[in-house]
Amino acid sequence: VPPKPPEGEILEHEIPFRALAQRLRPRWRIISVGGGGQSGTSSLALAGCIAGLLQCTGAQLRRAVCDYAHSLLDAKYVWTPSDTRGDELTLDQMLCAASARFAEPPLQPTALLWLRRMRVGNEEAATPVDDAFLSLAADLLEAEIRRYSVSSDGTVQQASLIRPSSTRPVRSMLALAREAGGRYCAVVPGCEAGEEFMVLTNGELRAAHWTTSGGIAYTAATGAPSENTPND
Repeated sequence: VPPKPPEGEILEHEIPFRALAQRLRPRWRIISVGGGGQSGTSSLALAGCIAGLLQCTGAQLRRAVCDYAHSLLDAKYVWTPSDTRGDELTLDQMLCAASARFAEPPLQPTALLWLRRMRVGNEEAATPVDDAFLSLAADLLEAEIRRYSVSSDGTVQQASLIRPSSTRPVRSMLALAREAGGRYCAVVPGCEAGEEFMVLTNGELRAAHWTTSGGIAYTAATGAPSENTPND
């Protein structure tokens, strides 16, 4: 079930993101789309929508990335890191290692276990995204994902860059902010108050605009579009 769209303004940021937001202004803004396990996919989908890269909800993006991972597993895909610092490994090995956090006895870490858990995206029990998911999303979207991190007290930590595998081009850049504990927010270009853009929420294309307080507010709906989820 896709997350319900906010009825009013999406607040720009809150503690502990204030220090990071001040550092990123005026070029970038931090937008919160809620907490829980859906915050990573919803934030990435919002950043992609505003960048004009895709038009889908967080739930649709989760399904697209998991479907992409499944197709690569079937093809016995070899993941070659773009930065040349990591070792080349099969996607099966990469996801097997990522599944270790789910593998409580008697379960064994496997790529299929990771896929099964990562597909869980309902409001009650969404699985938070991990580095493997974001790497696959970067690969699918042909985008770099810059991730800013903050501690629970708001201390800004070193940013990391998540890139596609070396076989995929980089055509765009998206950004996220992550709080210690796993909650994500979208990092989007700063714009003037009143500037409009389109966001797809629950399958409905809605016009939104920046507010003077630094958040996003929805305006009138424009009708249901055809779904435009990412393709490999």
